This record gives sequence, structure tokens and C-alpha cells, in this order.
Amino acid sequence: MSIAVGFDCGGTSVRVLAMDSSGSTVFEGRSGPANLASTPPDKILDHIKEATLGLPPVAAAAAGMAGMMTNSDEARGGALFHQVLGAVPIKVVPDWEIALETAGDACDGLLIAGTGSIVCSYRNGVRVKSGGAGPVLGDEGSVMDLCRRALNHLLIRSQTLPMTGRVKGVLVDAYGSSERNEVLAAIYSSNTPAKETARIARAVADDFREGADYAVLSTKETMAALNDLVMDHFGPDRTSVKLATTGGLFRVLPEASTMLAEASKESGLLLDLEPLAVEPVHGAIKIAWSLLS
Repeated sequence: MSIAVGFDCGGTSVRVLAMDSSGSTVFEGRSGPANLASTPPDKILDHIKEATLGLPPVAAAAAGMAGMMTNSDEARGGALFHQVLGAVPIKVVPDWEIALETAGDACDGLLIAGTGSIVCSYRNGVRVKSGGAGPVLGDEGSVMDLCRRALNHLLIRSQTLPMTGRVKGVLVDAYGSSERNEVLAAIYSSNTPAKETARIARAVADDFREGADYAVLSTKETMAALNDLVMDHFGPDRTSVKLATTGGLFRVLPEASTMLAEASKESGLLLDLEPLAVEPVHGAIKIAWSLLS
């Protein structure tokens, strides 16, 4: 029986799912980050190998990769997977495309808010997206953005806000210090600065629920940025939109959906948000099977 394998490669982890032609899961794996733009190629290869350890032979593969922006990126990504999987048909696409494939026609589009942030949809049968662009120029409204704003309020601004023991504990455990320059040096010297920035996400979310000033302010700013992204994608003439959602922001901070809907309503858009029914890696499986048809 033929087996197809799908990969969801992001700034935090790579997820692997293999299914046979009957739809049964035959393998699952996970490893570290595999973002084409920010993860070194040797690390991506190591993580793909680790995540596929024990994977049976496959007939086709497809991968959604964060950080994929050019035609040469597609070739680079394909070469990495061929090193691991051999001479099988492989399709590599941006990570948002496999998530949109998973969402299907039940929604007007998809909102991804993980390490990065993207809104995507179909226009005249073509996949289109807004957002992304990475932690330097974009990804507003992502988990990384939430934590970047939090660290800005806690460490960077001239009038910093009080740091909670919860955040301090995460920073000390990770870097041995919660002092400004020590934390910045550790983040910027990392091979995955976006992932390092997002390290405090759960602490920020817990502090938000307890009303810590920095966390409340950072969360409101992040929701406003995410709303701007949605509004920019669909334009000022839309009055209602139904979006599937996926990504770490909605897992770490379930309140984000309600806050975003409220922000959009104030902007004149009725936003209906619904969690993606299955994980985006299932969209990669669908693309992999299409290579054999």
C-alpha cells in the first residue's frame, strides 16, 4: 500500500505525518525549527532527519516551509528533503499554502498566528497572502510579536514596566539573567532569534490573565496589529469575513479570538473565527497525494 508523507516546517518545529492510501496514519514525528529564512541549512537537515527517524519508504512527499519566498527557496527546500527521502516526487510550498489547503472552502480564508503571522485566501482560484515577512520587517500579531512587545515594555523603553517573577524566572532559566543586555545578547546571538523571543509566550499569557500591566498592554497592541493585518488583506469594503485560525497564539492565548473579533468589529468588520479542524500538515498530505494522480 502506498504511503504519502507531509511536513509542516516552521520557526519553532517541524511536524511530520505519513498516511497510507486508506487514510490511516502510519508515522508521526517532530523535531526542531526548519525555517528556510532563519534556520541554518545544516540544522534544517538535522531536524528533518530526526523527525523522520523510523519513517517507512514513501511514494510521495510535500512540505510547507516557513521562510520560503523565492523560486530558489523551493529548489533549496526540495534538495534538503531529497537528501533524506531519496528520489521520490516532492513538492515544497510556503507553509501557509498547506494550511490553506487544509481549511478548504468552508471559510473565506485562514489566519495563521504562530511564530509568524499571515492571512491568506483564494482569489479567482489563486492562493494569495498578506503578512509574513519575518521578524525584522513583519509578522505583526504573531506570538513572536507579542513577546517582542512584552520585552520592549519590560527591558527596552525608557519607562519600563515592572517585570513579574514569572517572566524573570523564564529568562533566568534560559539565559542565566533577566538583565537587559544579557537577554538581548542571548537572543541576537541565537540561530533562531524569533523562537528565542517567543520563549516567554506562556508567561506573558498567564500574566495577562492576572492583569500585569506590561502583559495587558502588549496583548492589546498585538491584537490591534493582527486586526490591521486582517483589514489590509480583505480591504475596507468587506463587512463580514469567516476565517479559520491556527497557530500558537490561539493555543497559548485562547482569549485572542474574542479580542480580535472585538477589534475588528470596531473597525467595521464582522469577523467569525473558527479553529482549523485538523493540523496544517494534513494539507501537505493532500498535496503529496496529488503528485501521484
